[in-house]
Amino acid sequence: MKERKTSLELLRIISICLVILCHLYIYNGVFYQEFTPNSIISLFLCAGNSVPCDYIFIGTSSYFLIKKKGKWHPKRLLVFLALVGTLWVLKMSILRGLFGFNNTEYFVDLFLVTGAWWYALQYAALLLYYPLLNKLIYRKNPTLLYLCTAALSVFYLKNGVTNDMNDVNDLIMFVFTYLVMGCLYVHPPKLKFMHRHKKPILIGLAILCNLGMLISCVYTKLPISGIELTVANDYIWHIIGRYCAPAMIVGLCMFELFREWDMPVSKTVLSLSKLTIYVFLLHETTMGIFWYFKKCWNTLNYIPVTEFLFWSAMYIVGCFAFAALVHKLYTWLLEPLWNKLIGKLCNLYTERKSSC
Repeated sequence: MKERKTSLELLRIISICLVILCHLYIYNGVFYQEFTPNSIISLFLCAGNSVPCDYIFIGTSSYFLIKKKGKWHPKRLLVFLALVGTLWVLKMSILRGLFGFNNTEYFVDLFLVTGAWWYALQYAALLLYYPLLNKLIYRKNPTLLYLCTAALSVFYLKNGVTNDMNDVNDLIMFVFTYLVMGCLYVHPPKLKFMHRHKKPILIGLAILCNLGMLISCVYTKLPISGIELTVANDYIWHIIGRYCAPAMIVGLCMFELFREWDMPVSKTVLSLSKLTIYVFLLHETTMGIFWYFKKCWNTLNYIPVTEFLFWSAMYIVGCFAFAALVHKLYTWLLEPLWNKLIGKLCNLYTERKSSC
């Protein structure tokens, strides 16, 4: 059973809040409008902070999967697919119920229906192939691991420049991050200086990359920069894109800092952290409900700052409240049924394996 480290669960909660805020601002075009106090606030909250959260989640998953040295078993994948499939049906039922199947709103079909489920797809794939990566990582001679990681880094950095987001490049992102985690935790650098000063180095790297992304994004929006809006938006889109190398550095540094933090056990933190997967998979559904009632819809960049912050906070609260309700219903009604079916499938898999 995966260890429940309170500090990592707290990091998970903070990360999901930043991710859903980033999507709220992207889907409402806040980042791409002309200079306003709200656009600058959104950049302060998200540029340099939200995309690293993707790598915090990938890094956390990679860390625990790398520690699993046993043979592959389908239960983890099937449990995840059961949850994802259920929440997808719920999401589509609500969004199509609210907006219909012949909806003409571009943002609804592009953002809410398609949404950010790319992570769920890639994580499900990772649960299939991670044993192969672990074999590579746990080789006594790490030379092949280093070569594969270096080769993937070329494609990863190229994707950061082109910012062409698709399934293949997402796969490269996941595998590259997984192998980097393997290099760091199974074959760590044997440098005494780094071990002695690990914490200040991690903090320094995270701050340097974070401020670099944040300040550069804010500067492009300032009137004194003289940068055209289209050019500024293109630059910001690259920084908040999924393949931003500085964001990866920030994310993995923050993961390690929180992993080493011996935080006292908090039932509140552990309870909220269980909702993060529900929040992530359903936050666009929550946004659709807000939009249906004409809240947080296309006017976020022009409302007063206090109102902007209020609705941002209300959106986070709404996402967690909706996630808590769905989590309660799922664990009460559907999870026992799924577990019975998954148990039977796993027994069949075990019998097949033992007979071979």
